[in-house]
Amino acid sequence: MSAEKSHYIKRHWKGELSLAKSFWINYLLLFVLYLPVSTLFLIFVLPNVPRFLFFPLATVMALVSVAFFIWQIVGVWRAATTYDSVENKSWGKAAKGFVIVHQLYLTLTIAN
Repeated sequence: MSAEKSHYIKRHWKGELSLAKSFWINYLLLFVLYLPVSTLFLIFVLPNVPRFLFFPLATVMALVSVAFFIWQIVGVWRAATTYDSVENKSWGKAAKGFVIVHQLYLTLTIAN
């Protein structure tokens, strides 16, 4: 396997993966898997750590989550832009629209 093929995370970030892989696997599937893991962490792990570890662990979790979401969004956005420039179809625009609506929904949900 070449060095270029082995950097999956980097390839997603650059938008070099297919739109289907970037959207369905790296965005939707990973988000669906992330939800129960983060929920279990928040419910069972975080409340049971010593007080002096609570803030550092919560901060690390928040920073990792934000970095993960940015990686997901940027990769899908760039893959969709590449797809739109190569194909004359609306799937790239649809993926971008979904990402925008999904992020607005999450932001409004968290804000409440």
